[in-house]
Amino acid sequence: MTLSKSTYIKIPLFIIGILIYIVLCFLIPIYLPGFRGDIDSSDICDHNKPIGTISKGKLFIQECVAQKNYLVGVEIMLATWNRKNTNQNQMAILDQNYNILIDQQFSSIDIKDNYNYSFNFPKDIFIGKDNPFFICLYSDDGNENNSITAWADTLSNVGNLYLTELNDHNITKAAYSKKIMLKGSLIFKLHESTNNKYLLRVLFLILVSLVISGVYLALKKSSIAVDGFKKSEIIISLIFIIWIIVPGLYFYILKNKELLTSKREQRSLSRKPELQLYTLEVFPKNYQNYFNDHFPARDMIVFLRSITEYQIFNSSLFPSKITLGKDGWFFRPGERKVLEDPKWLSADAIDSIINVLNNYSAYYKRKGIAFYIALVPLKSDIYREHLPDYYRLTNQRLTTDILIEALLADSSLNIINLKNKLSQTKSEGNVFFKTDFHWSEIGAYKAYYEIMNRVHQDFPMVIPIEPSDFYLTPSTVKSGNDVVELGLEDYITEPFYNFILHNPKSIEAPKAGYNAPAGFSLTDHFEFVRTNPDTTLPRIVVIRDSFFHLLVPLVGESFSKSVFIWDGWQYGLNEEIIELEKPDIVLMEAYVNFLPNLLKTNKKDHKTSVPD
Repeated sequence: MTLSKSTYIKIPLFIIGILIYIVLCFLIPIYLPGFRGDIDSSDICDHNKPIGTISKGKLFIQECVAQKNYLVGVEIMLATWNRKNTNQNQMAILDQNYNILIDQQFSSIDIKDNYNYSFNFPKDIFIGKDNPFFICLYSDDGNENNSITAWADTLSNVGNLYLTELNDHNITKAAYSKKIMLKGSLIFKLHESTNNKYLLRVLFLILVSLVISGVYLALKKSSIAVDGFKKSEIIISLIFIIWIIVPGLYFYILKNKELLTSKREQRSLSRKPELQLYTLEVFPKNYQNYFNDHFPARDMIVFLRSITEYQIFNSSLFPSKITLGKDGWFFRPGERKVLEDPKWLSADAIDSIINVLNNYSAYYKRKGIAFYIALVPLKSDIYREHLPDYYRLTNQRLTTDILIEALLADSSLNIINLKNKLSQTKSEGNVFFKTDFHWSEIGAYKAYYEIMNRVHQDFPMVIPIEPSDFYLTPSTVKSGNDVVELGLEDYITEPFYNFILHNPKSIEAPKAGYNAPAGFSLTDHFEFVRTNPDTTLPRIVVIRDSFFHLLVPLVGESFSKSVFIWDGWQYGLNEEIIELEKPDIVLMEAYVNFLPNLLKTNKKDHKTSVPD
């Protein structure tokens, strides 16, 4: 018997169809909601924030209530703050009687920034529907500089989040101890199961059979099913069907981690919307936004496009955030406005800023506190020679320079202008990172010495740290934030270093627990405290921003107590902190491009318009 040409085509198609049928009927149900039992137990919103480092001595406890009988896995939102951490951590599940049901160890090395880290249990844990249980996070070797951070939903809509001291490293006993309730609840997902997957698979098998039968009958009556149709038409049709199906399968099978924020784009990603009767009108748009943020291989595609833009066109994937200069230098477009627009800051705004700082100075003077203002210059101003050619630099003085000159002319203000020092010493090495917005370790030390030398004039006991007093150790950071945002951190690298003192005197001290400004997400970095055994030294409060981070251990050596406050670029008075700390010195370190924020911070007194 001779088989027809159409039969040769139908036999492999039949085999492929059987295989697809088996996959649909027996594999997909494991991952579908209701079969696997995925429950999003946190109403994830845009108000999430870090609750603290998982360091030695701390135990974070989240109360939960089981919605089904079996727990098969947990995903918890964790972050590393761009540090390459190496400590070990534990995640434990306790039942309502504080018995340990499971205790899993995980390394900080495996944590990616702002990801739901998955804990898939080797066997289902029976809890019982509607019974309480506890999720615990702790670490035996974590510290403030080598630990990860748990994130919380500040709406507190899922149970309660507690912090307790883990003195004897026995979480069963610690769970009974007095707990301090924290605002919010852990951002996490539970993977629960009713343990009746086989019955559901049979129902799914019937559903798939009906769908396939309907498709077959439809094709049987169509012109496509006749003998003699082209092989290319079959292949194209199959490719088209696969192209449609794969994204859907991806969301149910491959995508078991939902990224909440994009470290590269510095924004929150869209959350998966729920299909409810009252959301029918907005659901299509919301789901489209969700799909655009989470489509298959998104990071790989973004990387390929980013590397193409960089290598072939020498341009940035996100030109509104990152500008590519010459010789591998990266810049922020926000600085371009200052360089090109001679009216970026109006005369009224300059007068208002000076007025605000004079009010600050008068307040500190009444308290008997010396007040200093250190101004960080624009990276693009220091390295104009590396700017792209399409920048149209103004031939007039920059408004930031006009502002600094006016501040220097005011004898009631102690202004430390760091621009001249950094400009003069850039021949000694890069004072700003090529791949980052901030100054390098060289620029940081030059700025530190300039600041401390000025304070030394009024407080002779404050002696700056000399280069012979410390050494530099390579950091695990491979690239700056600008490169990370473009997704090229594994492709473009730059050495980073940390200051290590030979004989440090100051130590990190407990934080007072001051409240960070509303909307400021980096709460772990809001307050740092260092103390020095030499009580004859003055006390200092530093109102800072991200530029000052490298300087913290150096500054701490010259004061009996140093309190470092990052108030979210507001550069406010922070009267509550000043009243409680009673410092001898207040240093305000401010990035000059953000000085107009003073008008927003003090908007009740100043209504002058502020540049974007």
